[in-house]
Amino acid sequence: MIENQMSYPSLRILLEHLEANKRIELVQCCPSLKHVDRAVPISIRNLYLGGSQVSINSIIYTIGVIRQYPKDGPKILKAYQRCNDSNGAAYDLNQYGRLDRSANQVVNAGEIAIPTAHNPVVERNDEEEDIHMEQEKARLAQLKGLKRMKKRQLEIEKIEASLYEWNLRKENSHPPYSMYLQYTRVNADKTKIKERLEYNQKLHEAAKYMFDVLFSGRKDPIRVDCLLISASGGVLRVPESLKIKARKLATGYNFTPIMKSIWNLLVNRSFEEVSVISGTRITHIYNNQVINSAKVFRIMKTPVNGNLFQIILNSKNPHVHVSKGKITRDEYLTLFDRLRISNRPVGTAYSFGVHSKDRLKKFFEALKQRRGVRTEYLLENDCAPTKNYNAKTRYLEPWILWFQIFQTVKFIKKGVARKKEDLVCQIDEIISTKKEIGTTECMQVQSKKVVKEVLNEIQKRDGATSRREEKRGCTRFPLTYKENLYIEQVKARLAQLKRLRRMKKRQQEKERLEALLYAWNLRKENRVLRLPKNFKVKVRKLCTGLNFAPTMKSIGKLLVDRSIRDISVIGGFELRTTYNSNSIIKSADSFTIFDTPVTGNDFQVVLKNRNQKLYVSKGKIRKDEYLTLFDKMKTIKRKIGTEYSFGVHSKKLLKSFFDALKQREGVVPTRIAWKKQGDRFPFSYRARKNKESTISVFCFRNTTYDEKTRKIEPWTLRFQIMKTVKVVKKNDETKKKDVMKLIDKTIKANKVIGTCDSMEVNSKKVVREVLDEIQKRDGATFKKEEKRGCTRFPFTYSLPIDNSSKLVIFCNRNKNLNKKGTKHKPWTLWFFVEKINEMSIEDYKKFLDKIIKWRIIATYPVCINTKNHVKKLIDEFKSRDGVTVRNLRNKG
Repeated sequence: MIENQMSYPSLRILLEHLEANKRIELVQCCPSLKHVDRAVPISIRNLYLGGSQVSINSIIYTIGVIRQYPKDGPKILKAYQRCNDSNGAAYDLNQYGRLDRSANQVVNAGEIAIPTAHNPVVERNDEEEDIHMEQEKARLAQLKGLKRMKKRQLEIEKIEASLYEWNLRKENSHPPYSMYLQYTRVNADKTKIKERLEYNQKLHEAAKYMFDVLFSGRKDPIRVDCLLISASGGVLRVPESLKIKARKLATGYNFTPIMKSIWNLLVNRSFEEVSVISGTRITHIYNNQVINSAKVFRIMKTPVNGNLFQIILNSKNPHVHVSKGKITRDEYLTLFDRLRISNRPVGTAYSFGVHSKDRLKKFFEALKQRRGVRTEYLLENDCAPTKNYNAKTRYLEPWILWFQIFQTVKFIKKGVARKKEDLVCQIDEIISTKKEIGTTECMQVQSKKVVKEVLNEIQKRDGATSRREEKRGCTRFPLTYKENLYIEQVKARLAQLKRLRRMKKRQQEKERLEALLYAWNLRKENRVLRLPKNFKVKVRKLCTGLNFAPTMKSIGKLLVDRSIRDISVIGGFELRTTYNSNSIIKSADSFTIFDTPVTGNDFQVVLKNRNQKLYVSKGKIRKDEYLTLFDKMKTIKRKIGTEYSFGVHSKKLLKSFFDALKQREGVVPTRIAWKKQGDRFPFSYRARKNKESTISVFCFRNTTYDEKTRKIEPWTLRFQIMKTVKVVKKNDETKKKDVMKLIDKTIKANKVIGTCDSMEVNSKKVVREVLDEIQKRDGATFKKEEKRGCTRFPFTYSLPIDNSSKLVIFCNRNKNLNKKGTKHKPWTLWFFVEKINEMSIEDYKKFLDKIIKWRIIATYPVCINTKNHVKKLIDEFKSRDGVTVRNLRNKG
């Protein structure tokens, strides 16, 4: 028992920072925490509220009515099965199984009636219902005569269910199924936890109980990042005391009536982001004050072309996003012209989902013709492909087109500098005048010597820093230098961030600037690391720049062991000097070279390398250099397991290299087993080095390659020295003995009933001889059985093990035999241990007891003859204590 219990303040902090669903589950398991839970504020990332459904973050809680048919009764209708699979009906069912929406008229204190965004359901009397059903019959006959399509099939199933319920009402008979209330919890991984109850109360009463369990009694408003209200209508059975403080709001196009309904539920009256999902009546809600005050306004799944495009032109929101607007080229050009003449503030943005690349191309071509429009290459493309676009669902469009208003960068050209003093004076002038952030100045320099002198002068100044930055610098001068003015701006920005409200993006920027300031302070103090006197480090991997030798001298006293297994060197152009002058690099098992070309004279580093593994990320190596390495590997003595890996950008280079490699004497292409069909380079090229080792060259695609950052190359070319595999060919007599040994071993081992073994055989002759040998044994029997055997060997053979069990043997032909890249043998012999008589419940109990004692994370195949046997085994397993049941993604 725990003596030191958690204090009340600690418990409050723990609950406040616990994820909402875990917190709800904790309180249900430990009811004594309920009072503390209700007193502590709760935060939810995404909250969806519907009539009988609540979604909290990634978990969905649903209450519904399901129809359960008896096992020996009629087959369930497909429409009913689909309803059950989707967690049950959202309304009560009457005595004939029809939906009963009368609960929408029952609104208790605190509950919120939500008007539907769709056309309301028309309630018909008996005469009108009969006429309508006759029309549905005619529609059903028409649909069955048309071509089979998914939408038509759904409509057919829906009409069949309606006609079935109508017939029950006309005959005044009860349906042949039972109804249950079902509570369902759908987890983030799509697994479901279900609980069924007797249908002895109304669905809205059960929904009220579910809402009370989740939300009732909370003293503080629930903090919600994104609140989504159902647009399908109904009544939200929320507790009277519930209050919500939301940052984002999303609902259907019945926005105004929903806002009136939930007005008392909300603490705040304005939102950072408002989303309206689906509909064509958006003009009726656009002038709503809540929408106009939002920073971001999203219009989802709604066309805004034609007359509706005036909503976009007249919008006052800083950012408007339209997911599926179906907007024309002329309308985009009209928006561009309007933005040029309007007085919109800096930061205003419009983004549109676009499906057609041709439309984008025509728009940009027309945009180029506009006066004053110029084109620039941007690091982050303004019309970028959507990352989470799915071609099947098409929930989003594949492209996003952006219109942005941003601050103009002042660019001043200062002529040509011929002396070092001209550039230094210009730098001093910029620092002294303290120009605006974003101001850019440039000066052309004729002499490389002048540039070098100026950069050396900058490095000597107090507070100057230098580092590599992407898209800045050149091959000769790769570093970016920053003066003290930049550090002052960093300090000012840090002070500003500390005053602002804490947010994730601001926190990340703050951490980055603090790290930059710390690095600058180290440089100001002559790069002195203030470490404790007895500080020691045992290093397995070391990563540094090309100043490897001075770095090792500086940190030599810190290291316990100077032999390092893995060394990485990043950037630079003095690789040969670094490699040849240092014994620590040569003694490492693995040596990695990042962002450094090793072509030309520097390729000697690769040829003379003695590390077990070498990796070059961006070597820019030529085809003839790869061939030189291959020829050298055949002549020099290297250990088995030696690897050379190179990042390669060009597919053409790889193709030409492999074509040239094929022409080398003794090179044999071999298909790689783990390569999929359709891969670009599916072969490994092997050449015998000596009796014990073989050189293998192959290529594979890097799954982590990102086309934007390009930190690594898309392909990796690998040279490998591997052990030569000696293939011992067995004759038919040896293979036959192996099979008979397995049979004898299975019989003597007294294996558990249900155990399965198999063996692949290459020769039909061996299979025939084995089966003939089995037939000659005492007690052997054979017969034809369904689903066992093949055309060539149709019989199933059995040998007795003891009085209660037998060994069943049969042969099948492999299905995957003719697939490319597979190395299956054509025949498979199967060996099953089975019971002679039908298994009893006691046998199943003994079998399960043995399985439970077996090793964890192991799979044991079991052979069972009939479905009845499978049901008995599963029922016995369900009856055990501690057994849980859940649905599988890939059902059995």
